[in-house]
Amino acid sequence: MGGVMVENFEGYLYHIVRYKKLKQNQKLHFGSLDNQFFKTMNEWSFVVGDSDLNSIVLNKKLTDFTSEEQRVLKGYVYESCMIIRELVLEIVRLNEFADYPSRLKCMYCVKTKEQAENWIPILKRMNSKNPPLQIVKLKAKGKIFRGDGNLMIRNTRSLESKFELARKYWNNATKSDNEEILFIGNAEVEEIYELT
Repeated sequence: MGGVMVENFEGYLYHIVRYKKLKQNQKLHFGSLDNQFFKTMNEWSFVVGDSDLNSIVLNKKLTDFTSEEQRVLKGYVYESCMIIRELVLEIVRLNEFADYPSRLKCMYCVKTKEQAENWIPILKRMNSKNPPLQIVKLKAKGKIFRGDGNLMIRNTRSLESKFELARKYWNNATKSDNEEILFIGNAEVEEIYELT
């Protein structure tokens, strides 16, 4: 097992809401069902009209791409890097850290409101289609894993290097001021900070 075990947790955490606003006193449960992040990732499709991007790439010179085809290609490269990263992280977790919370079923949290605010520009830059909507303070009880958010980079490097980064992440081999907390368990929305 890794250097840091999953911790039992009871207290307050902060979460950045991106897909559907939460309400005061709303009760939440994470850990058994796919989270919205994974559901959204599953729905991504990279097509232009009815054409799969791969057929366009195979049948056209890049210099002949329309602006729409270029936009879809850029999105495909960017999002595919994240999809591969998350799948590699899940493979490593299942094979070597099976009792750790899944990134595909957890709620992503941080310890303080200030840490949440620090994540806002990063999340806006990563996905302008789903900008952060709220920061919520949660009264939480469950299990947590503390990971280094700086290891969550999207890149086109080798699969071997992605597995190496994933093992570092699950071993909690590095420490940074960009910590993310994977939470599974029950939570209740205690305070809401709307974002504009």
